[in-house]
Parts: sequence; C-alpha cells; structure tokens
Amino acid sequence: MRPWILIDFSFIAHKAMHSMRGLEFSDMITGMIFGVFEQIRSICVDPLVKSNRVCIFFDSKQSYRRRAYPDYKAHRRKAATDDEIARLDVMHQMSDLLRTEILDAIGMPTYRQTGLESDDLIAKAAKSLEEVWSDDKQCVIIAADSDLYQCISKHTHWYDPGRAKYYDDLKFWASFEIDASLWGRVKAIAGCSTDNVKGVKGVGQQTAIAYLVGNLPSSRKRYIDITCANGRMIEKRNSALVVLPHAKTKPIELKEPHYNPDAFWQMCKRFGFQSYLEGAAHREWERIFSGAAIRTGIPPARYRGKRGSL
Repeated sequence: MRPWILIDFSFIAHKAMHSMRGLEFSDMITGMIFGVFEQIRSICVDPLVKSNRVCIFFDSKQSYRRRAYPDYKAHRRKAATDDEIARLDVMHQMSDLLRTEILDAIGMPTYRQTGLESDDLIAKAAKSLEEVWSDDKQCVIIAADSDLYQCISKHTHWYDPGRAKYYDDLKFWASFEIDASLWGRVKAIAGCSTDNVKGVKGVGQQTAIAYLVGNLPSSRKRYIDITCANGRMIEKRNSALVVLPHAKTKPIELKEPHYNPDAFWQMCKRFGFQSYLEGAAHREWERIFSGAAIRTGIPPARYRGKRGSL
C-alpha cells in the first residue's frame, strides 16, 4: 500500500529557505527550489512513508480569516527583520514559480484555493479519504503545524520529518490523552500563539484538555471562565479561525501524480542541480518516478501504546 503524501508546502519551503541559503546558479537564487526537492525526495523514501503519491498544498495570498479577525497572524511580518523580509520575498517568488510552472510540468499535483490556507485543503483532502477509506486511501500529512493534529485518525497520520515526530491516533492519545478530533476545540479555547489568536484568559492547552475530557471540576475558576458567556463567545469566534477545514473550503479531489522525468531533468539543468543528473541521487529520483523504490514498502507502523482511560 502506498499512502497519499499530503505536503504542507509552506513547511518545506521555510525549511528550504533556511537550510539552502546562498545557493545560486547563473545569478538566480536556486537554493530554496533545490531544498524543496531534497525534502520531497527524502520524504518519499522515508521508512515511515515509502510512497510516491505526492500532493502539495499551498496557502492563498488572500485570507478569509484575516478579514474576519485582522489580528490573525499579524505579528509575524511585524517582527521580521529587513533581511528576513527580503528572504521571504525571494521565497514567495520561488514558491510561485514552483506552483505555476515547475511542479505541474514534472507531474506533481498542487492545490490552492483563494482565501484559504494549505491546512484547510489538507484537512479537506484527508476527510474525503476517510469517507471512502480503503487500503489505498491512507494518508500521511507532512507538516510542523500542530493545528493539523485535528486530522489525525486511524487512517490519517501526521509526520514532521525534521523533528522525527510521528503521530497516529494511538500515539496522539498516549501523548495528549485526548482524541485528536477534539484538538480544534482545544485550540479554540486555549488560543493559538503562533497564529496570534487569543483564547480564554488564563486557560492553557492542558486546562482546555482537562475541561474537554471531563477532568476539570465545575467548581474551578477556569471551568467557569470557559463556560461563561464570554468564554463561549471566545470559543465560537476562535473556532472559525482554528478548526479545520474552514467553512468555505471547497471539495478536494486528489489526483494521482503522473510524473514526467524528462521535465524534471530539464529543470535540473536549468537550475544547475548537477547532483540530480548523475550518481546516487539521480538513480533515487528515477526509482521515485517509476515507483520502484516504494513498491515493497510497508504502511507506516501504528503505535503500539495503549489508550488511557478518561
């Protein structure tokens, strides 16, 4: 079985931007593009993935969330230095080139919807696979964003290769003692500092979990803070910001990759990726495109821990 690989492009793009900084060819900044393909190559042959069913999801430049909540992620660019802003601008240019030209020519399907984030589309795609689940419908989400924890199930797993963190439903339960399907409510109640979404004052992640699983006594101040009119209003407001997918997300129909190796080799020549044109890396890409590297792969091992009791 080859699981679908649902890749959060912003995750691998930011990693590539930092790890391949300074790589140029013919006066073109190419490090970010090379870094993206290095990560895709590594993901496909990773023992926890073993698949070439790559699907890549992009953020929209517009945002329904910012329209509804102007403070949403507003702190990120304000805190960036001039050097960081310049690098982000280059990253966005290279991202557009990858999405509109390179990936499509190679045969790697990409997905984007106006006003929405890659997280929304990944969540929608994972849900659609759950609804028609079969042995070939399992998927692995490649991301670092904990918002996507709420997609985790028996058939949808979450993996951050950089930190070697892998969650299926059982390991998630063992780590957080709550069902992953409730993670959106955890974020809605406790807030999300990375997205600049403020939760119920004084309520953190652990308190929100305790409330949702019934371990927070009703006499406690934090229980009252969560359940009072203001607390319920905050959770409702935040749900539109942190629960996935966003209500305006359109259905996602995943497309099988139809790889064009010749287009890939031409791209490598264009950007000077000589290490991909010969040797071990070249042979590995050939196996990925043909599927030879993953046909004997096994599905990701399910965590062997046991669920605790509520």
